[in-house]
Amino acid sequence: FYRVNQLPTEVVARQPNGDLAVVRTEFSTGVGPGYKYYIYNIYTREYEYFARTGSSGLRLRWLPFGERLVYTYDDESPYFPYYIYTEEDGHRYLGDDIEGTMSTDGRYFASSTTTRSRPISIFDSETGLTRNYCLPETGARLYNGNFEFSPDSRYVALRAPLPKDEDVEGVGQHILILNIETGEVVDLSTGFNNIVVWAKDFGTYGEGGSS
Repeated sequence: FYRVNQLPTEVVARQPNGDLAVVRTEFSTGVGPGYKYYIYNIYTREYEYFARTGSSGLRLRWLPFGERLVYTYDDESPYFPYYIYTEEDGHRYLGDDIEGTMSTDGRYFASSTTTRSRPISIFDSETGLTRNYCLPETGARLYNGNFEFSPDSRYVALRAPLPKDEDVEGVGQHILILNIETGEVVDLSTGFNNIVVWAKDFGTYGEGGSS
């Protein structure tokens, strides 16, 4: 359907709520297929080449609001370099072998540590720095739950039982909100299951607001 240099392409990933798609063309490496990847505007038919791989291809995904594309080369053993693309800034290198849950804007990565006093770790791909955070009232335990970044990437929602009431029937897990700029943790409420979703305030979509 979409053609690059008169060659047919395969659509790999469409941009959410946008005009772009990642497409690829296939070529022979002599021992198997290889691929060339392009950012393709489906309306103007303009395209930009950005990656070439062997048969393993790229691992990539558009972030939820579609402003950013994150990708890595599956065949770059033994490490995986990560990159991020935006229409404004083009392609930027993030780092190698990044682990954890990615923030909404693709900048931060949250993961658990093996240190009980500071069980939460946030890696900042722009500065290359990692900050570890404590979780008050958790009884110096490791954190085994999920990480849910807010739409503006300033906060992380966490779920954990607290020692003060974990034996009380019906209390269940607490929702803890971590401010990654200040390290402040707010105990929001209790009794939640495994589904936590951030939502933007009405009228703030596209403006970075969150609730």
